[in-house]
Amino acid sequence: MMGRRWRVGIVGCGMAGLASAVALARRGHAVTLLERAPQLAPVGAGLLLQPSGQLALAALGLLDQAIARAEPIECLHAWTHRRRTLVRLAYRQLDANLTGYGVHRGDLFQVLHDHARDADARFALGVTIASSRQTDGEIVAVDDAGNDHGPFDALIAADGSRSRLRSAPELEASVREFPLAAAWFSGRSDAVRGRLHQVTLGSRQLIGMLPVGEGRCSLFCALPRGGKEALRQRGLNSLKQEIVALCPESKSLLEQITTLDDLACGGYQIVRLRQWNSGRLICIGDAAHSTTPHLGQGVNLALLDALSVASELDRADDVPTALARAAQFRRAQVMWCWRLSNWMGPVFQSEGWLLAAGRDLALPSMPRIPGIGRLMVGTMSGLHTGVFARLRCASLKSPSVLLAGAESIQGAPSRRCDTDSL
Repeated sequence: MMGRRWRVGIVGCGMAGLASAVALARRGHAVTLLERAPQLAPVGAGLLLQPSGQLALAALGLLDQAIARAEPIECLHAWTHRRRTLVRLAYRQLDANLTGYGVHRGDLFQVLHDHARDADARFALGVTIASSRQTDGEIVAVDDAGNDHGPFDALIAADGSRSRLRSAPELEASVREFPLAAAWFSGRSDAVRGRLHQVTLGSRQLIGMLPVGEGRCSLFCALPRGGKEALRQRGLNSLKQEIVALCPESKSLLEQITTLDDLACGGYQIVRLRQWNSGRLICIGDAAHSTTPHLGQGVNLALLDALSVASELDRADDVPTALARAAQFRRAQVMWCWRLSNWMGPVFQSEGWLLAAGRDLALPSMPRIPGIGRLMVGTMSGLHTGVFARLRCASLKSPSVLLAGAESIQGAPSRRCDTDSL
């Protein structure tokens, strides 16, 4: 059943915003993307596209394009500084047909952007949205100069972890800064293939390497308190020596870094909303549930958020009811990953030693506990949404399976996720 055609404003041109635009504009809704940057470009380096994110892209008919240049990832393999396995989680432990993909953010961004543009979504760049104003029948986005944009029937806040739209009192946002940060770099390297490679030294040092296809690789490095400024005081050569001593595989990537400005640095905000929606406004992606990146679910959750909201709006006769339904449905699925990510944050990145010592003792044996290994892989895949709750890959057409109405966006799911064993 098709609903009405709505005027939809989307604040933010990240993955969540662009995926929402593709899903809605293809169905004939009038979509306007409002972005504060004067020019569009992806933020970040590589990402791990989990089976859950693959489901969302498959529903949009974009999975094959999104992974055309990607690297298939068979497992996560984390090591201690003594080169002992800390944990190894392989997708085949859950199902032989599952795999992850190391994807360069620029590749996925370009696919989503091109399809949003081709679907006649309108882009308004250089616009910083600071708030919104609702009436009985519409909602207006207000920029930081006091100018109105709209009116819209629905407004989707996809403006990231530092969203200003979620300040609506009804949402009751809880926001706190994680004390430590991280740096990223993307370059050429074949030193790691087919796996997400991580090395830890206690909880003070964490290095990650993710191949993203065609000889490209992303490097992740935890930062001490003080972030980039602390690195400037130490100097680039000191940082390189420290990283290569812990992770020799990173040597070829480090040789491509000539200045600290080559590193993209950023911190994390931990965000929780009492509710994601308020009338005609809904928050998705990091605007709704930002956390530390240590479970690697950010983009995957955002893609599912976008598809769920678009699916509800597409078949709706009443916007506030549709947004409330989408928010309730996604919140129930997201909170498992949100809680685990926040638990893992200080375990893998903090200034103490006790949590890391306990981690190094307990984590290697956990996958061998009956049922726990599959739960860990299912959570990594984004398919488990609780101890006894999970997404299923067999179909996108049943509202009880993944996303109500997902079949109205684009055809059948890809065979990569088509398995009855989950």
